[in-house]
Amino acid sequence: MNPFGGELAAQYPTIRLLDSGRSSLRLILKNSKPGQTILLPEYLCPIISEICQQYQLIIRYYPIGDDFSIDFSALDFTECDWFYWIHYFGFFPTDLPISQLSQVAVIHDCVFSPFVPPQLQQSTIWYAFTSVRKIMPVAEGSLLLSNQMLSTIPAAVNQFAAIKWQGLEQKAAYRNMSTLNEEIELGYVNKLAQGEQALTAQQAICNMTDYGLERYHAAMALQFSTLSARLAHFQLVNNVFNQYQSQPDFACFYPLKIKNNPAELLKKLRADNFFLPYFWPNREKNSIYYNKFIFIPLAISYSEEDLMRLCEKITLYDN
Repeated sequence: MNPFGGELAAQYPTIRLLDSGRSSLRLILKNSKPGQTILLPEYLCPIISEICQQYQLIIRYYPIGDDFSIDFSALDFTECDWFYWIHYFGFFPTDLPISQLSQVAVIHDCVFSPFVPPQLQQSTIWYAFTSVRKIMPVAEGSLLLSNQMLSTIPAAVNQFAAIKWQGLEQKAAYRNMSTLNEEIELGYVNKLAQGEQALTAQQAICNMTDYGLERYHAAMALQFSTLSARLAHFQLVNNVFNQYQSQPDFACFYPLKIKNNPAELLKKLRADNFFLPYFWPNREKNSIYYNKFIFIPLAISYSEEDLMRLCEKITLYDN
């Protein structure tokens, strides 16, 4: 047996904090070879496909059910080198074919979680990363874990984070103002958009900035201390719509399947001062499923009264 006790050793050969999920994915794919095949889910952020193409991988897509499930029995892992799996909205599948996944390199995308669940770490080759900008009040941050030793990265200059931090801080100041000011609001919106453009243009693999690292640690502490409150928000919304029989391991958004056109519903909600996110620009063949969802944020910065008002508006408009 392995030694028990004593000083704690690192659990993984690779533990990194990078500036974005894109940097994490690029660092992972430095271990790929041109011409290898990767299985990607049909429902995903388009930048994932673009990065895989940059590394000259052959992409094959597999379907995702409208409940975010995967039919693993329909997948042939003998015909691929990489399997890319997204941990959708904190719901972890119970039917993972661990023995089959051990035949390929597994990339576990935890974009909707601040931490990495350990269930897949016994795969022969396993990588997992987060991308916390979507679920935490931070401008940068991606935790990368692997049972493989990854190469070191050069000290590339992060091009987008400073711009995004300025936008987030301007937004926070604006939300605390007693009166609305359209010019100030437009200013932080434009700043955040500029930061996204800089991130899209960035090709280098970058570490987090010192400024971002300090705020990342503070935000992570808050996420863990408020897990129960987020789950309570999830249950509150689920009591209204009753679309899920189980709770996620991390409640960030409530994916709500609606009856009508999401674009029209989101427009009506914006008129009532409810601004909901949208995931993602869909691949055309997959639009039937995921153009039927809207996503309700469950952050503790929103009160139960706010959530109930939002649910009432959705029920009114989606009839």
